This record gives sequence, structure tokens and C-alpha cells, in this order.
Amino acid sequence: MEVKVIGMPRMSPGGTKKAVLRYLSKKNFRDEVTKYRIWKDNEHPKRTTVYNTMGELDEKELLKKKKVGKTPTGQEKYHYAPTLSGVLAALRFNHFPSDDMGEVASKQVELLPLVFGKWDKLMRSENGGKILLPKFTRLRERLWGVFVEPTQRGQLPPEEPRHPPTELSIRRRMYEGLLSPELFENIVSDTRREFIQLVMDDPELSEFVHQLSVIKRNEAEHHLANYRAAAESLEERNPKRFADEPIPEKGEVGGTYALFERKVEDLKGGLSRSNIPEQVKSAFRNEHCPISTESAPCPIEENAWCVSTKVGNVYLIVEAGKLAAFGDRTAKLNRLVLRLEEGVLGNDG
Repeated sequence: MEVKVIGMPRMSPGGTKKAVLRYLSKKNFRDEVTKYRIWKDNEHPKRTTVYNTMGELDEKELLKKKKVGKTPTGQEKYHYAPTLSGVLAALRFNHFPSDDMGEVASKQVELLPLVFGKWDKLMRSENGGKILLPKFTRLRERLWGVFVEPTQRGQLPPEEPRHPPTELSIRRRMYEGLLSPELFENIVSDTRREFIQLVMDDPELSEFVHQLSVIKRNEAEHHLANYRAAAESLEERNPKRFADEPIPEKGEVGGTYALFERKVEDLKGGLSRSNIPEQVKSAFRNEHCPISTESAPCPIEENAWCVSTKVGNVYLIVEAGKLAAFGDRTAKLNRLVLRLEEGVLGNDG
């Protein structure tokens, strides 16, 4: 008679992937997590299954590794941590209770936006949970569907036709998804008031909400002016008026937003790929939108250029010893995200 050996139940490959992602979402490089430790701390799967799964996650850029030496057998030794896409995948595939979210946020403070770094603070009140958890559930699904899942299939999101999504762009979307003022329109006033008070009491979060509100107000006024002009031209049966009247400019300067202004010395010869003076690079670094290393400034007109930066394309005008920088809504919000997060992380470290 055949004797069956009953052991620990084995996870399916899908279950192994979920378990590894969940485990890594609560770790960072400072935890010095090795491949062997991941297997030992998740004892249900076979070692080969865990190792193969990690190879797949590495290939899909859901985890990152840092070489730290060699194993006793002479193989390369690495420490592992999740990428932002890996954290989003863990949140997508695993049902995290709110208490676990605080642990994930504390470990991934350099990946997740500040709203997660302040998760415990915002969740202290019952109303904070009523607002944030449903929003985060919907946002998590959207971020996965728009940013992460297409890249896993080798496709770019439709909203980013030329460039793959960056960690900064995903973090900005998370800020907007959780803190956009219009998301509170249908919430009972007392609940909304308490949550907004929590945001207002926090200088970083309140600054983001304030700047986002200014941008959305400008965009709403722009659309409202167009709707008003269309309605009036139709009432007067005067299509020429609507067709010929200029569309009102939105933002602060011709469809863009002022980012910063700095004094500069005379820039002889202008800007070019081979001539971006250190004072210009320094100004951009200090203003939280460093110029991309491969950037080739594109001249627009005399004393005006377009430069590629970490926050997006930035337009600069140099005259009278001053450098003025402008960008679209995305550049303005990306720069704000970097400024707020770098300030907090810098203070922490």
C-alpha cells in the first residue's frame, strides 16, 4: 500500500507571488533582506518556487536588488526591496487592513507620497478612515490599470504615449487622487470638515492641496469663460463672435505657471547642450527641478529656452540679470511634490 506523506500545503505560483510582494512591501534595503531570508520567512512555498518568483519579479521591475558581497558558496549576494510598482502590485493583489498600511507606509517612505507617510496621523480619526480607505481602494485599481499593468505587458499607458510613467508621476497621481478638493463634494459636511482640518494642520499636505486648488480653479475659470462665450454667441446667433474672440489664457503666464525666479550673471552665448552654466544647473537643483543630464536646451526666441527637467519641460526666460522659470500644471505639481518630500526626508535623515 502506498503511504502518502502529508506536509505543509504548497502555495500556487500566484499565491507565492502575492506572498513575496506582500512581504517585500514591508521591507526596505535597511532590513538587509536576502533571497534566502525571504524563503525562510515564507515557509510554505518551495525554495526554488520562491527564487523563480523573485527572478520573475525582478524581470518585471517589481523589485530592486543591491549587491552586498558573496555567499559562502561564492555566489553573488544581494539585498532586496520593492520598487514603487512592486508596492502598488502588493497593494493591488493583497487585501491590506488599515493597520498594515501604516507599516507599509513607514517602510516605503522614500517611495510612497507623503500622504502615506502621514497615514497614521490621518487615520487617527474615524472620519479619516471613512474618507481615505474607499478613495484609496479606487485609486489603487486605477493606478494599477493605467500605470503598472500595461508596462508588465510591454505597453505604455495611453496617457503617456512617448514616455513610460516615472515614480514621480505616479506619486503625483496618488496625491491628486487622495487630496483633490473636488473628491469631498459628496461627503457629509461634518466628516469633510474634520478631515480637512487634519490636512490643514499639516503644512506639507495643506500646501499641496492649496496649490492643486489654485490650478484647478484656474482651469475651471478657463472652461467657464469658454462656455459663457459659447452660450452668449448662440443666444445672439453670432457664431463669428465666439469663433473670433481669443480663448482666455489660463494659469499665470500664457497657459503656464510661474515656478521660480533667481538672479543670474550674464549668460554669454546663451544655452546649449554643451553650455549649461553651473549657476543655471545649481538654480534648478536648489529649486527642486534638476535639469536632466541628457537635456539639450531648445531655443524658443531670444533669451528664452525650453529645458527638460525631472519635473517635466520647463521654460526659462533670462533678462535683466534674472532667470524666470515656468511650467505647465504637471511641472508645477511635480516640483511641489519634490520640494515637500525632499524637505521632509531631509529633515528625517
